[in-house]
Amino acid sequence: MADAPQPPEGTDGPEASVSFSEFVLGLGANAAHMLGADDDAQEVAARADLLTAAQHIDILAMLQHKTRGNLDEDEQKLLESMLYDLRMRYLEVARAQRDRA
Repeated sequence: MADAPQPPEGTDGPEASVSFSEFVLGLGANAAHMLGADDDAQEVAARADLLTAAQHIDILAMLQHKTRGNLDEDEQKLLESMLYDLRMRYLEVARAQRDRA
């Protein structure tokens, strides 16, 4: 069996690892980008990628389910609030896309 990949030279140590919160924030940022982040939902409707956003939201929901009981309070709140915000934004953009059709 192959050894685990090694980090690039000069990046070893605690600062090179990604925390759970950073990982969640990265996934959330990608989903938000697919939904137009802070743009107006009507403007975003034409270019939003709802499929990719939904996949990222589903991954976050799966992480929430699989890590239940193993997160600290801050991580749990981050995941819950991010999922809520992304789901609401998804609905807003999906509604705007439907109304444009």
